[in-house]
Order: sequence, then structure tokens, then C-alpha cells
Amino acid sequence: MKIIHSPKIMIVSDLDGTIFDQNGFIPENIKKITDISDDVIFSVATARPPHEVSKLKIFPLDKINYSICLDGGIITSNTNHHFDLLYESLIPSTSAQQIITKLLSDLHLTELFIFTGSENNYEIYHFSDGVSDDLDEIKQFQSGRSIVSYAKQEAYGLANELSIRSISTFSKGTSIDKDICPNDCMLIKYHETRKPTVHKWIDIISKKTNKEVAVKELCRLLSFSGTIIALGNGHNDIDLISSATISYVPNDAINEIKAIASYVATSSSGRSFIEEIVPHLSVDIQEIKEMKNG
Repeated sequence: MKIIHSPKIMIVSDLDGTIFDQNGFIPENIKKITDISDDVIFSVATARPPHEVSKLKIFPLDKINYSICLDGGIITSNTNHHFDLLYESLIPSTSAQQIITKLLSDLHLTELFIFTGSENNYEIYHFSDGVSDDLDEIKQFQSGRSIVSYAKQEAYGLANELSIRSISTFSKGTSIDKDICPNDCMLIKYHETRKPTVHKWIDIISKKTNKEVAVKELCRLLSFSGTIIALGNGHNDIDLISSATISYVPNDAINEIKAIASYVATSSSGRSFIEEIVPHLSVDIQEIKEMKNG
């Protein structure tokens, strides 16, 4: 495990819609963030799976100390350009079986997606009655991930065989609320920001799957008690931004997150956002160091 000697500061940054633009474009000035200080832990916190983060060649991977992936479901450390699994949050198989039964048998959903964990190489399992209205939309914002399709009734048996991170679907007519969740799970509804979709996306996940929870777990693993600086833009960043000591968000972030951030940039996500905040980040880091040494 790669640990910086006596770190005082951890920067945790979302990718898409924050230091990448809303279309996932990686700006050429990205290294201004990762190179901002040698004695700062730098971690990304993203909805992307670990193998996608490892393929982002523009990143100086030796500067990415840790990756919080799948919205807090996975934590990896980066050692010699190899990502080692430190933590994984999954839905227990009994809870997964209960959720799938309610969605397919009780609510009669015609389509369902199961997002798997490391044991299944983060594949997406798609279950439907045969005609899929949603598969093309999923492919838009999950490009690069393997999608396996099955008949709907096969979901019941596979629930006990898979490492399940999320059970997901689109909100189309059928009312799905938090009562469907066992005590160890939660339901979230949102519009996908990377590739906007017509309907809200519904994720049922473990209550331990959250960027803020993952950062706390990473701090525990590292015995880190320093200052957290967070960068984010969307619904999956709200808890992280709220709990951070200092937070930065781009001007095109959602209103809920702009209302709680320490600093709302005048620039939109991506290159301009990085150019605007780096001088402020440098000042913050220097002040924190002086305060810790004082």
C-alpha cells in the first residue's frame, strides 16, 4: 500500500463534470491538480470502475495515490501503476434476492440491470422480457464495460452467484420507493449527468456505498486525521462536499451542491475550472501546512 509520509492534506476529486468536462473530456492541464504539492494525498472519487481509471493515460498515475470508484463502492491503492483493491461495498446476497423478487414479481418490472463487483470484473447483467428500451441508453454512459443480457426470469438464480454492487433500472411509470429496500440498502434516484437520459435512473445500493463513507474508510485505513479538500459537481458528491473541510465546485454543478460548497467557481467544469481553482488551492494548502506546523 502506497502511503505518503506524514500527510496533512487529502484532495479528493470527482472526475466527470468536475476536473473533466460534462462530456468526460480530459483537459490538457489536469496535471496542475495532481502536481499541486508532493506531500498531499491525491484521490479520485468517481462513478467509473477501477479499470477505466487505470486507462486514463493522461493522468500521471504515480500521483493518484488512491481511487474511490463506483461512487464509493470500491477503494483501490495505486502502487507501481497497479491498482490494488482495499475496500469493496456489496449488497448481501439475501438482500439482493429480496430486492429482485420485489422488483420483478411484485412490481412486474420488465427490465433490470445488475452492476457487479470485482469478482465478476464489474460486468453489467441485463435482464429483460426480450425487447429492451433501455439497453442503448445504458451503453451510452457505460461504454467500455461488458454488458451481458439474460431472460428476466434468470435474475432470481443469478442473484446468489454474483457479487452485486447495484440493482438498477429507469423510473418509467412504476412507482419504486425506499420501502423496497432491506435495512442494509438504500434507494437513490437521479438523472445521469455524463450522458443525460430522459428518465431518472434508480440505484439500489448498500448503505455503505457512498463517496463520503468511502473517504472515511480510506482515512481509517491510513490512520489519516488531516484536512480533506473535496471537488465535485453532482448528486453523488453532495455528502462528500458537505463533510469536507474545504470544497470547490464548478459553475455548472447542480444547485444543491453549489449551495453548500466553500467555493463556487465562475468557470464551468474541465480546463477553465482547473485554471481558476489551482491558485486558490495552493493558498489553502500553504495555510493548512502553516497552521499544522504552528
